[in-house]
Formats: sequence, C-alpha cells, structure tokens
Amino acid sequence: MALIETINAQYNLVLARTAEIEVLWPLCAPWLQKGFDEDAGTEFDLNVLHTEIKAEIFQLWAVISRQQEIVASIITRLTRYQTEKVVCEILLMGGRDFKEYGAAGMESINEWAKDQGAYSSRILCRPGFSKVLKGYETKHIVMQKIL
Repeated sequence: MALIETINAQYNLVLARTAEIEVLWPLCAPWLQKGFDEDAGTEFDLNVLHTEIKAEIFQLWAVISRQQEIVASIITRLTRYQTEKVVCEILLMGGRDFKEYGAAGMESINEWAKDQGAYSSRILCRPGFSKVLKGYETKHIVMQKIL
C-alpha cells in the first residue's frame, strides 16, 4: 500500500510502493521528463530510472491534486555513506504549481527520511527553488560544463 501524506487542503503526496510503481509511472514520467528537459546536463535516463525505482534503488513520489491529477513527480534516494550516516537525496523534481505544495511536500519527505534513519536531506535543484524551500542552506555549488 502506498504511503499517502496530506500536504494541504489541495494536495496529497504519495510514495509509490512496488505494487503502485507500474500504475503511477506512466503518469509521473512526463513530469520527470520535464525535469530532464529543464536540465540539459542531467545524468539520468528515464528508462534506467524506471528500472532502478522498481529495484528500490530510488523512490518515486507523486503529488496528487484533490481532482486526482498528478501535478508533480519527485525522485529520492537514501544513501548510506562510509560514516554510516544516511542522507536523503532529492535528485529530481518535475511538475507545476510548486509554490502551492513544495515546502510542505519536502517536509513530508524529510519526515519519512528521518523515519528511515536519515540525518539530513539534500536537494539537487535549480536556484529558484531556494525561494520556496526554507530551512535549507547552500553547502556546495555544483558547477557543470557540457563537453
């Protein structure tokens, strides 16, 4: 059964469990593709990502409106480092109306991650997200050059 968290009066956040991945994937993939398209340097491939979600390497989240429409998709990964510390990495987000649910949605993901043993959350995102997501601090700047 999927983990469903109410974000606010208009949106729910769903963590797809194994049984729901095949149902949600066709509805979430276009939003993820939008995320790819907005970041020409992305290192992810949609087909490989789908396989790795099914293998439970990554987690697939969907933001669903009260009208039962998927308005965003989020990909996370729990990474255990050599120090045994676990970090929840929010690697890809694609969708619309982020200002309406973004901060509360990220807090729901963070609570889930904390329950999984994570001590911190890191987001790989475009600079504009910092206006919506409070409580995060810039620790590193990722610079990229397409070769």
